[in-house]
Order: sequence, then C-alpha cells, then structure tokens
Amino acid sequence: YQKQMTDFTYFSGMWQATDIQETTKTIPSKDYYIARHFFDTRNSFNAYATYKIDVAQDHHFSLMAGFSQEDYDYKYYNTQAEEQALIDIPSMGNAQGKVTVSDSYADFGIRSGFFRFNYDYKGKYILEVSGRYDGSSKFPKDSRFAFFPSFSMAWNVAEENFMSGTRKWLNQLKPRFSYGSIGNQASAGYYDYIASMGLSTKSTVWLNGNDDANYVTQLGTPGLVSANFTWETITTSNVGLDFALFNNRLTGMFEWFQRDTKDILSEGVDLPGVLGVAAPNQNVGKMRTRGWELQLGWRGNIGEKVQYNVGFNLWDYKSKVMKLNFNSSKSLGSLYEGMDVGEIWGYLYDGFYTVEDFKDTSSWELVDGVPTLQGYSPR
Repeated sequence: YQKQMTDFTYFSGMWQATDIQETTKTIPSKDYYIARHFFDTRNSFNAYATYKIDVAQDHHFSLMAGFSQEDYDYKYYNTQAEEQALIDIPSMGNAQGKVTVSDSYADFGIRSGFFRFNYDYKGKYILEVSGRYDGSSKFPKDSRFAFFPSFSMAWNVAEENFMSGTRKWLNQLKPRFSYGSIGNQASAGYYDYIASMGLSTKSTVWLNGNDDANYVTQLGTPGLVSANFTWETITTSNVGLDFALFNNRLTGMFEWFQRDTKDILSEGVDLPGVLGVAAPNQNVGKMRTRGWELQLGWRGNIGEKVQYNVGFNLWDYKSKVMKLNFNSSKSLGSLYEGMDVGEIWGYLYDGFYTVEDFKDTSSWELVDGVPTLQGYSPR
C-alpha cells in the first residue's frame, strides 16, 4: 500500500463596478447610476488511493482508484437608476426616474469515479486498464452518467532472450496498441434539458408614442428539448512502434491513430419554420479522424563539454463527417455528411456577362441563346 492522496481547491471571485453618467444640459434629467456585481465560485475535490505489490520480483502490479467532484457557480447583477436627485452622492434610493434590474446566472457540477490497473513483467510485457464513470448536471436526470473505459498494451521485444545478439546496438523495440474513450460535455448548455421561456420587458410605444411609459412583460415560446441527450463519446485507437538504437542516441516513434467522435450533439430533425422554435439538440452526429505521426531524435556530444539534441517530426490527419442528420446554417465551412472537415463550398460558374450579351443596357434583356438561371435577373 502506497498512500492516500486528497486535495481540495476553492476559488471565488467578486467584481464590482459603479458608474455615474451625467448627460449634457440639452437633455436634462437623464443622468443615471449603474451598479454591477459579479460573483464566480469554483470548488473541486479529488481523493484517490494507490496500492502497489510485487510478486516473485518480476511481476509488478499497481491499482489506483479515486473520486472527484467539481462545482461551478456564476452570478451577475446589474441595476440602473435614472434621474439621480444628487449626482454627487448617487444611489438607487435617489432615483427619481426609472429603475431597471437584470441578472444572469449559471451553475453546473461534475461527479466522477475512476480507476487504473497496471501490470508489467520484467519491463517486457506491459498492460494498463482504466475507466471513468462521469456524471454531469448539464444532461437530463436519467442520462447524466456514462462509463468510459480504456486499455493499452505493449511488448518490449528488445528484452527477449532471442534478441540478445542485438543488445549492443538495439536498446528498445516496442510495438504497442491502445484504445481509449472519454466523454465530452462542452457542446451542451447549462440548462438545455429545460424547456425554458424567455422573459423580456418592452415598451408599448406603438400605443401612445411615449418610450418611457406602459412597459409590459413579454413571455416567449418555450423551446423544444430532447428527453435523453447525453455525453458525446470520443474513442481513440492507436497502433505504434517505439525504438532506440546505439545506446539510446537514436530514438524514434511511428504511430497510426483513429479517433471517432460519436453521439455529437446537433439538430436532430428539420422542423418547419411555422413551428416557431428551433430543433432541439440530439446525439445524432459522428465524425472520424485518421492520421499518423513520425518522430526521430538524435543526441550526441562534441568533446566532453558540448552536448546537442536534434529532433524531427512529421504528421498528417484528415477528419470526415460520417453522420449528420441536419445542418440548418448551410454556411461557408459548415459540416456536411460524407464530406471532409475543412472543405470550403462555393458556386461553379461558366463565365461573366459582357455588354455584347444584352440587347440594350436600358432593359438588360439578354440576347437569344445566352444562358441564364431561371428566376434570376443578370442585372
């Protein structure tokens, strides 16, 4: 048994600002006092324990398990009071005119349990298994938790007995493979699982032409929400080879990887505009990234006092949208199913109109036989 580790982190920030605005004499009684308050609090707690044991000197085991929790709370208040009775001593109570109050807030929490198991035999056979069970308050109550497993294995071939003849110049030859998954909640809003209705205060200036009177509260249409949207899952598979030669002076690595992002939060369906609300986010998207990386390094010395290191790195990857039910923006650089990420979309054209293509420039009527697009004027 090694030891238990715990830590607790607390951060709290407060920002306050006040401002008094005195307008020119041409617009009397329009001075106002503003007070803004901002509170930001973050709490994090981590606790874990590690157990290590060696069996028959050659078998090495290690087990780690732990728990973590993070909370975030944000509050913002804004108050504005117009027509101050005493400009030199501004306050909310001195307001002779309209007083408006607004605020905003956000909070969320993450709770996780995790573990990691390691085993190696004489540094030749290496195995690691790990997992996380994460929960986020950003998702509906029945969809907040998900399990994300990972594992990796490696074989240091250079340590095998049948490789003894190469040990004078080969220090490491280690093929390896890994598979891992992790959750992503960044695409979800704080309260996307709540069908909220926005409140706003508007003037009825269209009734009496007075912008300072007859304010009414408006209630917006509730948005649509998905009943069971949850974490996006990112899985990565790696196949690699590490090597070291000539007393570890020449080192290198080659790796091929595939990263799949599943259950991407996106608009699930195309809804008619007459509905009046946007389509809710659902776990409907999938994206795949494939790539490779090559690293080479050389270290040496000139004499006894000068040492140097030289490195080389080369990599490439490409991401493709495997599934995307609907894309409402259709903007330049948007994601489209079956296409690569980063592709730029545009129109094909056959050429430009010239003066000779028109009968006259007053009516902009095209000469017979000149192509045009139905429903559009070349003018």
